[in-house]
Amino acid sequence: MKILNQFCILSILFISTLAYTDSIHGKHQVLNNKNINIDNNKFNQAKLYIKDGVIEFKSIEYNRIFPAYRFNKDPIKIETYEAIFLDANEKQIFQVNIGNPLLVKAQHIGYEDSDYFYGYDNEATFYVPFPKNIKPASVVIYRDLLQTKEKVQKISLK
Repeated sequence: MKILNQFCILSILFISTLAYTDSIHGKHQVLNNKNINIDNNKFNQAKLYIKDGVIEFKSIEYNRIFPAYRFNKDPIKIETYEAIFLDANEKQIFQVNIGNPLLVKAQHIGYEDSDYFYGYDNEATFYVPFPKNIKPASVVIYRDLLQTKEKVQKISLK
């Protein structure tokens, strides 16, 4: 019983430490600017549209609230995407993992034993969150395939 109590205490300490670390993949990571405040999960978001591999900027939506789970990676970790926001001087100011915007998840007959049925769609509208107090001029989308990053496209946010 004493060993079980010690194990529970150590587990709680370990898990609480993970909750406050920025090293967890998929959580927002602020780079090069320690003055960026991420407060109450309030973000602006860039609305992007992708079709046949070409991404275009649609709009910016302001003061959106995103729960913490929004930053989690998709269950399929082989291929994910990352957005890096740049200021007007082309300096990196914010980076966020956006999972895979082309991955379609659904429950499907015949796949009851798995959590999801997966497929890909070559056309999607998706949102990329960024802190309210930064003014990005552009965003660069990278594809992370098997630990190899490939630049997909740079999109102007004007």
